[in-house]
Amino acid sequence: MATRRQRRRIKLMVWGAVVLLAVVLALLPVSSGGTRKLLVASVFLAWGGGLLLFWGSIVGRIVFLLPLAGAIGLAMMPYRAPQPERLQSVYTESLKRYEGVRYVWGGESKWGMDCSGLIRCGMIDACLSEGWKTKDLSLLRTAAALWWYDASALEIGRGYNGRTYVFKENQQLNTTDYTKLHPGDLAVTESGQHILAYLGENTWINADPKGQFAVVSKTAPQEKDTWFSTPVKLVRWYRLQ
Repeated sequence: MATRRQRRRIKLMVWGAVVLLAVVLALLPVSSGGTRKLLVASVFLAWGGGLLLFWGSIVGRIVFLLPLAGAIGLAMMPYRAPQPERLQSVYTESLKRYEGVRYVWGGESKWGMDCSGLIRCGMIDACLSEGWKTKDLSLLRTAAALWWYDASALEIGRGYNGRTYVFKENQQLNTTDYTKLHPGDLAVTESGQHILAYLGENTWINADPKGQFAVVSKTAPQEKDTWFSTPVKLVRWYRLQ
């Protein structure tokens, strides 16, 4: 029969495996609905298991109860009026930080991303950053929803369940009136194959799978570039109105 020390060692090994699983899932460049559910489950198991295993230690209680106390505190914070101008600035800066990341179809992390992954990751980062700084729970909920509900360029161009809207159609980026664009606006090709984000000052950023540009890159309109000479829909996040 296993001794008490042996049983605890087994429990620690199982808990360590769950923690490792959560880390691996969090670092995967490509995720799906199944991997997201598994990640959430493994995080909760790691937290609950850690709380039980280290409950006898004061430090352990503090470490594992702090996230719960923080979540309750955020939930009780009063509503704050949205600041779209501030969020717009943070969003474009978040997009720029992914410049140079390699292109991976279906990717949505700094380890690799595709065109729609870039657009979503930038907004997730912006909502998390501003939500935490301003204690705005609605922004944190938006970040969680954007992470949970994946979307292609086509879906973003169709409204993304009420998160975006089209304000101009049948445009070409080489001939678009840039005085009508705001930083953070999006361009979705009519086919729904590709999406770009406007950074301001006639500059766009996108995760482009073509040839030497198979990375996240910033570029100005170019007549020879397919994305700038094909019809697009101009799309705006409701959060950035």
